[in-house]
Amino acid sequence: MSGNNWIEFWNRNQVGFDTIMANTTKYFTIQYFKKFPISSKEVLLDYGCGPGFFLQNCTHFSNSFFGADISGKYIEFCGNKFRNHPNFAFFHIPDPFDFLKTTSLIRDHQITRIVCLSVLQYFPDEETVTQFLDHIFDSPKVHVVFGDVIPKKSSILKDTVHVFWESLKNGFLKDYLIFMTKTFFSDYFWRNKAPLLQLDKSFFENYAVKNNLKWEFLNLTIPKTRFTAVLSNREQ
Repeated sequence: MSGNNWIEFWNRNQVGFDTIMANTTKYFTIQYFKKFPISSKEVLLDYGCGPGFFLQNCTHFSNSFFGADISGKYIEFCGNKFRNHPNFAFFHIPDPFDFLKTTSLIRDHQITRIVCLSVLQYFPDEETVTQFLDHIFDSPKVHVVFGDVIPKKSSILKDTVHVFWESLKNGFLKDYLIFMTKTFFSDYFWRNKAPLLQLDKSFFENYAVKNNLKWEFLNLTIPKTRFTAVLSNREQ
């Protein structure tokens, strides 16, 4: 994010991160569509789409899909990757706090669903997340899933151990070990960045109550030490 080098970080080629995210995102995608089957009229936005791992599992749908990301490299990559799928489009959001652009994207393309996977931890604070939510739910009817949310007092060690065992069970242990090695020796932790933001379930529940939204909490990602928050101002 702006001011703490996250934009610079994600605009570089993060091969180790991309490899592990391909596996963990596939798991999330399967769980997501089991829980929330998509109808033919739905329009979905993947906010923080990265290299398109969630959306690449959606190419068999005829729905309109959109991806948005702060990384120009990822958006360019996705444009080429999905060039044979005319129902997919991608948007670069160079300023992650330009929430008016996000609001316009939702309204202009009549977005009904948003997936936001492993994104909120890069926001600087709860106030900024609240502003982001305000702009999302300025739209008439939208269903939003925030995956891989890190709760307060979270333990990196517990996350590491849990994902290790899941990678072993799901057959991507080698990719995970490469990921951990690259992470440790990369500037992910060592550069002058803000710490990863932690949010408790109460933050989402309080926001939902205040704004008359439906909410629920799930475990749709591999690290069960984290959670998935669902907010909606529609029936599903």
